[in-house]
Amino acid sequence: MCKHQIFILGSLGLIFGVGLGDFLSFRPMVVLIGVLACIVVLKFGQTRWFAPTSFILFFFFVLFGLAYVGFYRTNQKPSHLPFNQQTTFQGTIIREVDREPDAQKIIVRTDKFVKLTNIYIKTARYPEYEFGDLLQISGKLKKPEVFDGFNWPGYLEKDSVYSILINPSKIERISQNRGNLFISRLYHLRQKFEDSLNRSFPEPNAALTAGIILGVKRNIPNNLMDNLNKTGLTHVVAVSGYNVTIIVTILVGLGISRTIKRRFQILTGFIIFFVLLTGASASVVRGGIVAWLSIWARANSRIAWPLPLLLATILVMILHNPLILIHDIGFQLSTAAFFGLLF
Repeated sequence: MCKHQIFILGSLGLIFGVGLGDFLSFRPMVVLIGVLACIVVLKFGQTRWFAPTSFILFFFFVLFGLAYVGFYRTNQKPSHLPFNQQTTFQGTIIREVDREPDAQKIIVRTDKFVKLTNIYIKTARYPEYEFGDLLQISGKLKKPEVFDGFNWPGYLEKDSVYSILINPSKIERISQNRGNLFISRLYHLRQKFEDSLNRSFPEPNAALTAGIILGVKRNIPNNLMDNLNKTGLTHVVAVSGYNVTIIVTILVGLGISRTIKRRFQILTGFIIFFVLLTGASASVVRGGIVAWLSIWARANSRIAWPLPLLLATILVMILHNPLILIHDIGFQLSTAAFFGLLF
């Protein structure tokens, strides 16, 4: 088998193993025995009593995927949380606050328990909290539950969230600017960009433009959002690979650099900046990786073949967080759409 075939077969096996690991209980000894069996077969070659090497290789990567998602979950999940007990803790907001007309949804990280723990909190709309705020919170932690067929525990687990706190009895800001300084500056820059659009365009044009460029939907009027849903155009305001592709194409067309190496460096920096600016959701990260791999291939006089490009993108993302494969609908739809465009 050539390297190209090994990569495709191994990638498919690992992806299948990660997906399968979401439905099976992790048994380290079973995985270890399977890996050893694969190594023995590959070491001593094929005989008429053993399956072809390609099957053994695929099975080996399936086992690796099972082991990887099992170890990932074991490492991420806190060993003990005081559910249904009144508790007080301090936590720092680690994600951009999701604001609704009558509520705020916050994810905080606390060291109150055995290991660093993320907690989902839903509280009143005011006072408003921001990324990097250190909060003092009191209330009863609950386990997220499945509702209306939606696997909410799995959806939160992909963000390492295993407990929720709805309407805490007390929440108080202790200090500000405790988060990552670079990310905080990016959020501030995005807010200034939104304010600039609001000054430049009337509504709903400003909100729609912010949605198209940055994927920000919170200011889009309900009637416009309903019309987008009815006509199947919601993807226009969902930041994904097409946002990255359009802007990269514009930069290349403007001739940002005469040398390929310098252009590659500039575009790499821009892709990282744009992905972080838009919140680094799974769909835009996928688009950023695809764009970067395509630019890298061109800079190194290589061809970005569709299937290896898609598989490499999926591999990078699930090795960072294997739980998005099953529990992140944005990643699934974005990848499926990209697959359809390629093939």
